[in-house]
Amino acid sequence: MFKETQLHQEFSDLEQHMRLLDRRLSDALHRIRHGSSEDLVEQARQDERQLLTELDRLMTRMRAIPMRQSFSSIFCYRAKGKA
Repeated sequence: MFKETQLHQEFSDLEQHMRLLDRRLSDALHRIRHGSSEDLVEQARQDERQLLTELDRLMTRMRAIPMRQSFSSIFCYRAKGKA
């Protein structure tokens, strides 16, 4: 049961981080559309690329949590001698 709670907390933390990334991504897109100079727009594009890469990694980790939770349940079930 502790493992499930730990996985739930990890997922919640990742969701919170995803919301932060989403806000930062929105800001970068706003700067791309409304930048006052080419240098600022280019920096915003670089920020966008970096944030999208980070978001992709984060979402991959989030997708892995239910899988880890399933394996955890299977191992707990087997440890109780029910396999």
